[in-house]
Amino acid sequence: MLSSRNPFLVAVLLLLAAVVVVVQSGMDMGGTKKEFIEFWSSAGALSANQSIFILQNFLIEDEDEATLTNERFNEAISMISDELRNYLLDEVESGDMDYSVGRYIASVFGIDFGVSSEVMRQASSDAALASYNGNGNVELLGRSDPDPVPPGTVFSVNSKKYNGIWGYAVGEREYALQCNSHGLHIIDITNAPNTFRVQFIPMPGGTTWRDVETYEAEDGVTYAYVAAQNKGNLWVVNLSYLSGTTPHNEDENPIPNKGYVDRERRDTGHTVSINNGLLFLNTASPNGGCQIFDLKDDPWDPPFIKQYSAMFDSGGTDLFAFKDCHDSIAKSNVNIQGSTKDILFAADGNSGRFRIVDLENVRERGGLEVIGETRAVGNSYAHFNVVTEDMKYLIGFDEFDTYDISIYDISDMSNPVFKRFLQYSQDDLASARVHNGQVRGDYLFVAYYEAGFRVFDISGLPDTITEVGKYETFRDPEGTASSLPTIRDTFDGGWNVYSYLPSGKVLHSDTRNGLFIFQVGPVAPSPPTAPSPVSTLPPVSLPTGEITTCKDFVSWSDQFG
Repeated sequence: MLSSRNPFLVAVLLLLAAVVVVVQSGMDMGGTKKEFIEFWSSAGALSANQSIFILQNFLIEDEDEATLTNERFNEAISMISDELRNYLLDEVESGDMDYSVGRYIASVFGIDFGVSSEVMRQASSDAALASYNGNGNVELLGRSDPDPVPPGTVFSVNSKKYNGIWGYAVGEREYALQCNSHGLHIIDITNAPNTFRVQFIPMPGGTTWRDVETYEAEDGVTYAYVAAQNKGNLWVVNLSYLSGTTPHNEDENPIPNKGYVDRERRDTGHTVSINNGLLFLNTASPNGGCQIFDLKDDPWDPPFIKQYSAMFDSGGTDLFAFKDCHDSIAKSNVNIQGSTKDILFAADGNSGRFRIVDLENVRERGGLEVIGETRAVGNSYAHFNVVTEDMKYLIGFDEFDTYDISIYDISDMSNPVFKRFLQYSQDDLASARVHNGQVRGDYLFVAYYEAGFRVFDISGLPDTITEVGKYETFRDPEGTASSLPTIRDTFDGGWNVYSYLPSGKVLHSDTRNGLFIFQVGPVAPSPPTAPSPVSTLPPVSLPTGEITTCKDFVSWSDQFG
């Protein structure tokens, strides 16, 4: 058993304090490690002694927004991971901690508490085939970098960067709503490549996370909802001041001060989603969960309705309901056993699970029953999910690089069935983390961090998925490099995509290089080249059954063979 006087641990902590500063204020999604531990202690998932022990032995407190490179952060975590993993496993094996709690805490610290190495090995067999030359069916129409990163900047966990992206069309004109660490950039992209910024609205916070979506109110006015973390608030922007005919001048600032307002809601907007007049502010934390607001009631100052989180709701199969709600997407008129419902698909972060939630009567403070969920896989982080347009498949994104993308048959939403993993075509040769994506028709558009923008043809789901296009937004933003740098498996690069503009333009946000505007064409009927090499490992079938003890874990992992 680990002791706070353990010489190895003391040496590690002294070394870490000397060479790096682990930033608790902005490093973790949805809150600091300390906040996560304290919350689960107050909820009864951790005993007081367990909470104190973890806080005293495995945290280096420093609330300054200092810099810590991805590489140094990974090095720091690896130095304590074995000690923390062993402590958690000992607590689970002794019966003093539920398995789901141990796995969750391990995920918060970014360490493996499951069968991640086996999942990663098997998932590489599902790297997509790619049979195209150059960029395939992706054509770069234009770019915009309105707030350039200074040359020579060394990116860190808490670096300033571009993040959320959305589109807005009015009349003859199309705009990109590009978020970054400083606020919202509104960019006219109608005649790309001749793009220009028409307005910048500064907003505090949001150093790492800021997101945006739009809603057209019943009176025809469209509003943008911009929310953030890292001391960021919810802002409401009236987009009706933007021209649908004659173009504005560059940085004309057509939206007056009275056209946007700070609605506070501090640190609730890790991500944002909107459907059927409901605004979902996803906090990526068990305390905040997903906070729901009614835009139909008042789009300018939407009232709070209810919260989907571990504090407020029950449901699911875990002993403790780990409902982080890192991201969510809602759909209306979903057919479930002959009746239509509004459904929330929640990516529940450190729990590793994707959950299907009934929104019935949510405006009357009802609903939010979990009607189905996937099972956690290894050290995965349930970061984002999307569903196909026919509502037959849920596509889950894992940011911890355990498997990247997972596909589930949700024909029976009470029982999602795992079908396969998916990775970009060279992932078995150069592993990249995945971030966000969208489905439009037969295409899955993916912001794939250092692997840039990737397009998959998913018309053959679940058996056949082909990578049909790409653009190296991170490694070769100009598209002129004769060779590409090695992918380092960091959190830099492709952040998000938007694919619903009337013109068919697809928008992509890159953390360093800003906005990219693409046209994505149809798949070529005859591939000009042989498929890119992929792993010859046999495909994986996820084992069945729940994991509640270490013995279950051993039995479960043995099924991988």
